[in-house]
Amino acid sequence: MTSPIAWFDNQSKDADLTAGFYAETLGFSVQQGPGFPMLSSGDGPFASVSASTKGRTGWIPYFEVADLETSEHKAREKGGEVVEERRRGPAGEYVILKDPGGTLFALWKRG
Repeated sequence: MTSPIAWFDNQSKDADLTAGFYAETLGFSVQQGPGFPMLSSGDGPFASVSASTKGRTGWIPYFEVADLETSEHKAREKGGEVVEERRRGPAGEYVILKDPGGTLFALWKRG
């Protein structure tokens, strides 16, 4: 089974320091993405490290979905809360939500 998690974003108070920490601690490579460092393994990049927004820090998993609008609507119906409205990134469109337990996650549609 392919993982439904397509990407991770680490929102950090210091993106370069954080990227360096994971590179030195876990042996990942760091490459410059479009405005932020990206962590890579032998299979290529799997995560970005970006400046924290609105005081949030931590990892946000990006779940790939076929229909962003339908998935966002369903998440809202089930108690999810949108914390960042839909926007376009380098590889597709996404929305960041909070689940009923308070954990951040993103829904992402390729393209």
